[in-house]
Amino acid sequence: MKLKGISIKILSVQTKNELNNFIKFPYSLHKDLENWIPPLIAEQKTVFNPIKNSMLKHCDYQFFLLYDYNNIIGRIAVYIDKAANEWQKEKIGSFGHYECIKDDKASALLLQTAESWLRERGMVSMRGPWNFVSQDMGLIVEGFDLPPVIMSSYNPPYYNDHMKTYGLMKAKDLLVYNTDTSKGYTIPERFINFTDKIATRYNINIRPINMKNLITDARIIVHLTNESLKNNWGYYPIPDSEAEKIATD
Repeated sequence: MKLKGISIKILSVQTKNELNNFIKFPYSLHKDLENWIPPLIAEQKTVFNPIKNSMLKHCDYQFFLLYDYNNIIGRIAVYIDKAANEWQKEKIGSFGHYECIKDDKASALLLQTAESWLRERGMVSMRGPWNFVSQDMGLIVEGFDLPPVIMSSYNPPYYNDHMKTYGLMKAKDLLVYNTDTSKGYTIPERFINFTDKIATRYNINIRPINMKNLITDARIIVHLTNESLKNNWGYYPIPDSEAEKIATD
């Protein structure tokens, strides 16, 4: 699909109906992609709801839809994560939930709108795609023959061309590992032995999550996550106040 070039407009999402169109656009755009797995619409609605998605509580954000006549041909979310910027002492704006037809002009309109929105608010650089879901970031550059896994998106190959054409540069390589037990993969024996030795040496015990005291256990998980990931690229601490939301999810 190519731009008709007659009635192109990009508008911010203002109404409930427009937000619904924003959420549903990928379902029509990617319906013929073999390895695209459509997420549950009800789940997607929680992602863009500031009451249900605690990440949005510390972000300034705006959603945009790109139209050709009355047909939606692209979408983008743009935001400033104030908690991340405060922790990292940077002025980085982000874009995410990027979807677009295969057209460089359409893509440029979306990315330029995101860049302008961030620049007007004092940001000095733009990073993305980085979605409103934990660890859901980046574009696939290899492995298009595989379906996406948990905490990773799926995109058509031409999205990478869109980013390069606009002038965006790679910030970081991220890796997703795939194993298939149906094809005979088993955890190597040395991993099991190593784990057992560590457990014995440091007197580590493993117990199930206590479903009757889930929020308390969620706080423990938040603490462990913050301690174990604090030196990783792109990290900022998860506030303890989000434990209840994590427990609910």
